[in-house]
Amino acid sequence: MNEAQTRFNKIDPKLRDAGWGIVPGSKILVEQSAYIAPGRITTTGNKNPKKADYILEYKGIKLAVIEAKSDEKDVSEGVGQAKLYADALKIRYSYSTNGDEIWFIDMGIKDSKGEYIIPSKEQDIDQFPTPQDLWQMTFPDENPWRDKFNLCALNRSGGRQPRYYQEIAIKNVLEAVPKQRNRILLTMATGTGKTYTAFQICWKLTQTKWSTKRVELVKKKYVDSLNKEQREFDNLILQYYINNGFKELGSDNLKTFITIKFNSMSDAKERLNMSVGEIRAHYFELQRRLYCA
Repeated sequence: MNEAQTRFNKIDPKLRDAGWGIVPGSKILVEQSAYIAPGRITTTGNKNPKKADYILEYKGIKLAVIEAKSDEKDVSEGVGQAKLYADALKIRYSYSTNGDEIWFIDMGIKDSKGEYIIPSKEQDIDQFPTPQDLWQMTFPDENPWRDKFNLCALNRSGGRQPRYYQEIAIKNVLEAVPKQRNRILLTMATGTGKTYTAFQICWKLTQTKWSTKRVELVKKKYVDSLNKEQREFDNLILQYYINNGFKELGSDNLKTFITIKFNSMSDAKERLNMSVGEIRAHYFELQRRLYCA
């Protein structure tokens, strides 16, 4: 059989038998959804696009790449491409199959110096893993916030599809956020979509209410230690942050908050028991804590 018929008659049924496309949250990405890179844009269309035969996705995360070959070819013929695409997508597991045999590839895990922390390995297997088994292989430890971020879909307004490296960048940043890493540097070349990537990160943070979690953390560690008037004033600011986002908390907003809560700056000074300089310093300290929460 040719490759298309092999996929239809042999590979697709094996994937369904393992629960892919059937278990809620699991997807088999093919065709347009399995593009890795669209290739060079020309006047007659895209030239030499890179596209995987299958990408297995579960709970919003791409977990494995499958390279398919005709059942008339040896299973080893797809190994090189499977590794190439898995490396491009930063996916640990990949498979090569001709419908009769399945070759499993664990790319291993390397440290920042390129040294293996977990060595790579390859072997022949009888069947594809289930979505839950592959998830457990990839993420042995529970992480509720990671799962929340992954299940939150990207903003697809305008029909724009993120490039593979943008998805990797978004995923890496959101994996660092729950670990309380206060400073995250994302380095991307000119023209690679830094604004789009940053927008998608902010989109997921706001949609999952991560900002609300940060506010609660600040309130617990800092605001609750203040006196009644100071707590009420800070709670007003924090609620504004939840509703409008931190980008709205500029220095000019302090006057607005004073006007909402107090009759005048003199009234604020008396009730907060602070000078104007102390009020400003207090306000900026609150902003700093929100940044570092």
